[in-house]
Amino acid sequence: MTLIDDPAPHQVDGDFVDRARGLYDLISAEAPAAREQGRLTDAVAQAMKDIGVFWALVPEEYGGEPVDIAQYLGMLEELSRADPSAGWVGLAAGQGNGMISSLLPAENVRELLCGDPKGISIGHIAPLGKAVKVDGGYRVTGRWQFGSGASVATLIAGGSLVENPDGTPVMFGDMPELVFPMMPADQIELLGNWDVTGMHATASWDYAAKDVFVPEGHTLPVSRVLADPVGTCTRDEPIFRLGFMGRVYAGHSAVALGLMGRAFDEITRIVATKGRVGYATTIGESDVFRHEFAQREADYQAVRGYVYRTFRDVEDSIVAGNPLTPLDDARMNRVCAWMHLRANELVQWCASWAGSAAVREPSVIARLTADLDVMINHLYVDRANLIPTGGAILQAWTAKS
Repeated sequence: MTLIDDPAPHQVDGDFVDRARGLYDLISAEAPAAREQGRLTDAVAQAMKDIGVFWALVPEEYGGEPVDIAQYLGMLEELSRADPSAGWVGLAAGQGNGMISSLLPAENVRELLCGDPKGISIGHIAPLGKAVKVDGGYRVTGRWQFGSGASVATLIAGGSLVENPDGTPVMFGDMPELVFPMMPADQIELLGNWDVTGMHATASWDYAAKDVFVPEGHTLPVSRVLADPVGTCTRDEPIFRLGFMGRVYAGHSAVALGLMGRAFDEITRIVATKGRVGYATTIGESDVFRHEFAQREADYQAVRGYVYRTFRDVEDSIVAGNPLTPLDDARMNRVCAWMHLRANELVQWCASWAGSAAVREPSVIARLTADLDVMINHLYVDRANLIPTGGAILQAWTAKS
């Protein structure tokens, strides 16, 4: 029992959320072993497969289940509450499968996702590879970083610039064409190099491909998607109409929410029995802690509520028949970057009250702060994103005034 053991942190319901919540004990217990080996344990990976985590963004006809944005947020939040690395792997692999499901023709989706075993795709979209055009597809060579979820993947992609056989670039407008070829995992060399201070179990290894043939139908046309994200989407479900980046912002936000909630779980457990010199009783019964806790827990609830509200509002607009707008995208981008800054403040506050529990191993609080230090350095949550989004939202306020 913690001081916030009430329905509020778990107010999002639904099949995927309940299933993810049911894995808490297993994932939490396996987290030390996962950190040690640098990937999710086999037991956790299989449990996540069993409840359908990696296919939450895959339509039913391809072996997935329908999910709305609130359930998607809630599922990743619950996994991350148990271990942020588990939520991160669910995010990375789920996004890859969502891209395949919403951007490729049906026959290609079935080829990639509907086999035995079912497809799980990951990859890094930075254009660090080359895809040489050949009959029927591409020959892909490259080396990439940050292959999060590689330990569970059947497909591994890498952003690649398209070349003609003579080495000249293939252009898309005035820029080199960028594609995202889905390569069989058994044809990829996993290079390790994930020696990090946090998020150890995400298996975010470097990886390389050498002259791997990829059929054209197994290749995502990134340049075309960037030029027309709505028109290139093959699905009508609202979660796909949020766009790839909308789903990415939601996923990153959900992982941070789960980590933040676990930090509050831990600090309220610690202060319930911990004393400190200068305090007449336990820290949790002191006026100074309760005064700060009342404010910080309200901050946590406000951040969490605003994240869910932002993505629900955009989804509701899409359900009502409206197209995704640049302002919608700016608000999803903004809330993702903003909430990571707030999460950092709140998790650091929790750690500041943990005393020796934050420095003596094993320490969940110490692990959470290290994990968040890694997460907030991701490109998609960078504070620089607040500049263009702030401009777009300011313009909307100006127009309204």
